[in-house]
Amino acid sequence: MDVSQEFVIVAETMAVGGVVGLAVDLYRLVRRVLHPGRLGTLLGDLAFWLVLTPLVLTGLLLINGGELRAYVGVGIALGAFLYFRWLSRPFLAAAIAVGRGVGRATRGPGIAAARAVGTGLERLAPWREQGWLGGQGLAGEDGEESGRIRRTEEADR
Repeated sequence: MDVSQEFVIVAETMAVGGVVGLAVDLYRLVRRVLHPGRLGTLLGDLAFWLVLTPLVLTGLLLINGGELRAYVGVGIALGAFLYFRWLSRPFLAAAIAVGRGVGRATRGPGIAAARAVGTGLERLAPWREQGWLGGQGLAGEDGEESGRIRRTEEADR
């Protein structure tokens, strides 16, 4: 393999590293939205890397026939470094701004839809009110509705 081909391979592996950086940022956004907690983070991280690793290896197979040379690793690391150095912050800022804009644009209809779905689910799930799952349902220990439920119903009027 001549030197010009190796430079092309380094450039392509840098692109793979940039894609890995982008995938990490997308996963960070998902985690920011979902707040998965400790177990959810563990499972999400595991799933993320179980999906991403074969994709990277497939990319390397297509780029240079799967040959692992030092410059391949350097190219991936350099591509990820350059992505995080120059592109990650603007990408995240733009994605968050778009998410907030979509959230603001759909806030009214989204709240109305959530209330409609919630009301429908309450009708479909009578055990919530009757305590069929061993709880008190919507009533407290004294048989009265909790203050939170009362306040919510008062706010809906």
